[in-house]
Amino acid sequence: SSSTKLNSRFTAITRFTYGADQGCGGQINVDTSTQIHSVDTDNDGNYEPNLNCQWVLSGQAGKILKLTFTRFNVEREQNSTSVTCWDYVEVRDGHSPFSPLIGHFCGTQAPVPLRSSSNFMWVKFFSDSTTNQAGFSATVQNEDPVCGGVININDTTTSEVLFKITLKNLSN
Repeated sequence: SSSTKLNSRFTAITRFTYGADQGCGGQINVDTSTQIHSVDTDNDGNYEPNLNCQWVLSGQAGKILKLTFTRFNVEREQNSTSVTCWDYVEVRDGHSPFSPLIGHFCGTQAPVPLRSSSNFMWVKFFSDSTTNQAGFSATVQNEDPVCGGVININDTTTSEVLFKITLKNLSN
């Protein structure tokens, strides 16, 4: 009889998991205004590596949500032909990662204020294992919808929207 000796090798990667208790994602009910930000648990001025923080922001019924970045520095690589967001903030118009994309952001220039079309917004912050920056802070507020709200139209519904424009003579 013969026996075979098997040599097994494997590599393990350890990742620390941050959750809502550490400020990394979670369900947030926005009464008037609240803040979200990237996680810096060791207080070195930079966000932590290997983050995948996902917030579901829920505002007041009949309102929309406005997300305003007050600080923004998220790892980005740019050369003459391409821009790569190694780390990023992703914002979606709704309550899930499958809702319509509002934007995908990185770099040092803060995006303009972002608005949802309903009282839900989904935000994700992702960081890889290297080159962490100062990160982001953002304020989330309830806001009245512009022009009375959102009209959903599908292919079986015909809707007519009337606009009234009033011209005012500005001369004295």
